[in-house]
Amino acid sequence: MTFAKTTTALIIASSFVTSSALAHDEHRKECNISLNYDISASANALTITDNGNERYRIVGDRLFVNDKQIALDDSQKHLLSEYRQELGEQVPQVIELVNGAVELASDAMGSALTPLLGEDASGKLEDVMEKVQERVGKVAYQDGDTYHLGATESTIEQAFDHNFEEEVESAVKSSIGSILMNVGAQLMSSDGGSFSEKLTAFEQKMENMAQEIETRVEARAAEFEQKADMMCDNFKALATLEQEVRVAIPELKALPATIYNQKSSKEQSI
Repeated sequence: MTFAKTTTALIIASSFVTSSALAHDEHRKECNISLNYDISASANALTITDNGNERYRIVGDRLFVNDKQIALDDSQKHLLSEYRQELGEQVPQVIELVNGAVELASDAMGSALTPLLGEDASGKLEDVMEKVQERVGKVAYQDGDTYHLGATESTIEQAFDHNFEEEVESAVKSSIGSILMNVGAQLMSSDGGSFSEKLTAFEQKMENMAQEIETRVEARAAEFEQKADMMCDNFKALATLEQEVRVAIPELKALPATIYNQKSSKEQSI
């Protein structure tokens, strides 16, 4: 893996480090839900796409597959309409939670790391986090009364492309000298006469900084945790409802939008 890709992965991971505050470990392990396609949802319509290609569209209680309307009976229409409404309600909540987690990570990291890294390096970090927010905004966003949530690999790769990697690499490289100088200054100015004593004091300072980040995150952790737990439960129910829809409507059998407790594959059927 290149330096740029490694750095990108670290930055993205740091953005979502607050996810540890979103739900209990045991609950997160149980919430094995993933989305299989990109989703656009509005008050009365739901569009499922893959690599920019529409898989199917639901408008009210009407279903279109390959741009062709599928004939449905009243029972199928009712089930389809319920599914559209349930999935449409979940998409805005996912977008809100993702953007909130990125904002929280940016705020916590920026405030806590400034004393250690210095204004210049910390400013570079803030720039990178802003770029992360911008890129996340390309895959999870609201446009008027329509919500868009990108979940496919191609959509994510387009948002976090090589240009983003280069931007992150440039920001990190330009800050290395400042970071090392500030860390060295912080180490040498630590309490203690010997280098060993200074190192011990510096380690304590680092632990205090980590505690400060944790404290800032925990201040909003309860809110995120509650939303994440509720969202997980809702998606479990949604996955069950989708299975019913795919059984009732054969045209959707091979097009699972949600994957629950199984490997993600567009070829899977129930």
